[in-house]
Amino acid sequence: MKRLVGKALLVTLMMIGSTGAALYLTPPDRSDEPLEVSLDAMIPQAFGDWKVDRSIVPIAMSADVESALYAVYDAVLGRTYVNSKGERMMLSLGYSRQQGGVQKPHWQEICYRAQGFTVTDLVKGKAVVAEREIPVTRMLATMRSRVEPVTYWLTLGDKVVKGRWDRLDRMLRLGLKRETTDGYLVRISSLDANGEASFRHQIEFADALMSALPPDQARKLVGTP
Repeated sequence: MKRLVGKALLVTLMMIGSTGAALYLTPPDRSDEPLEVSLDAMIPQAFGDWKVDRSIVPIAMSADVESALYAVYDAVLGRTYVNSKGERMMLSLGYSRQQGGVQKPHWQEICYRAQGFTVTDLVKGKAVVAEREIPVTRMLATMRSRVEPVTYWLTLGDKVVKGRWDRLDRMLRLGLKRETTDGYLVRISSLDANGEASFRHQIEFADALMSALPPDQARKLVGTP
């Protein structure tokens, strides 16, 4: 009952968002501030049994995809890692210093569909990463012969958001206080028709990566324990 009332309140707040209210809830613009986050420096080139795969040549983004990404994120990072068994994992990060106002994250199921993928097996669940149980979204993205299991999550400040309602609730609270916070997209994927095994391996990869980061940086990507 409390959850239903909470959702009803959120819907009501959205419906009564007049121009004046929208202006009030819009936090101060931080776009002109210097960017202090370097994803390339933050994420190690090697950790555990994983290292950046130098044999993979990054594919340049098309102008429309790049424009869409930087409309949401202030910094993006894409890397492919390989381990001693020859297994590969693709890591994508997006950082936004201002997760407030009307700015929206890239829900990956929408992003993949927009690129022509068929998305199936979309499931929200939990995973233990760096000794934290966090909410994650898993899906299977398919385009012709390419089968890509994907695991991703989004952070808002020092918390991993559970979904759209959770994110909206926190953003409204920030807006009412005229505050902003930053946020990250963390996406891990691989090319493998065995989705269940891939999802397990992706969490193992995520755990190895986050456990290798200094505690303050790990908190940015997987929240406070």
